[in-house]
Amino acid sequence: MSASKRGSNWTIPEDEALCLAWLNTSQDASVGINQRSQAMYDRVYGSFLEICTEKSVPGNPELRAPSGINARWHHISKMVSKFVGCLAQIENRCPSGATSEDFIKQAVTLFALTEKSFFTLMHCYVLLQNAPKWLLYHCVKAPATQKRGHSETAESAQSDTSMTNAESTSTSRPIGQKAAKGRKIVLGSEYAQAGLKIAKAGSELAAAAKERLTYSKQKAQALSRMANHTIMSMNLDGLNETARKFYLLEPQRVLAETRQQA
Repeated sequence: MSASKRGSNWTIPEDEALCLAWLNTSQDASVGINQRSQAMYDRVYGSFLEICTEKSVPGNPELRAPSGINARWHHISKMVSKFVGCLAQIENRCPSGATSEDFIKQAVTLFALTEKSFFTLMHCYVLLQNAPKWLLYHCVKAPATQKRGHSETAESAQSDTSMTNAESTSTSRPIGQKAAKGRKIVLGSEYAQAGLKIAKAGSELAAAAKERLTYSKQKAQALSRMANHTIMSMNLDGLNETARKFYLLEPQRVLAETRQQA
């Protein structure tokens, strides 16, 4: 693909494959600590193609250039990080009685107001939100995105390098025992708080989903009862022979279903 020629729009399955490829690659412990950003994205590109083939992603993912993979991930990471920032602002306000679903809706609205565009990468956020590597990447990347005078690619590349350095600290020159113990306590506390926050959000989302499912079932049962009542009280006068036969058989089905439910 020519570098000057713009590729086709990315699809949701392609975005999801790219996020999974990035997570898989960044979590690969066999890669040396001196791995460069470009080398990592070459591996992300290979993993992306494998995932697209495995999941039978429609279109022509193999036509995506490595540079296009790199640029797309930078865009995804930047937009998802901004959405996470909007969500954090909403959660910090702690509106009484608000659910996780309310937080998400308000964060989408805040994103649209601040960015002057809609957040269209919710499918990427869903995949990344609880991944430890993304949480680390986001923490490293957040300060970089606040700096002015840097391009999107430069910021994300700097974040990748910083994250790699953070992951490899344990293999570099050791620090003093006292400092190491203090940092371990701080990091442990931060990760514990992040874990509790994620667990709480997951629990609330599960409860909301269960509530919606219960409501849907109750609504379907109510509609079914209304339909059955209409059938049982149907006036057959004036109907043609075919319709009469149909409505003579339907009460038997309704009775059978009612007995089975009882």
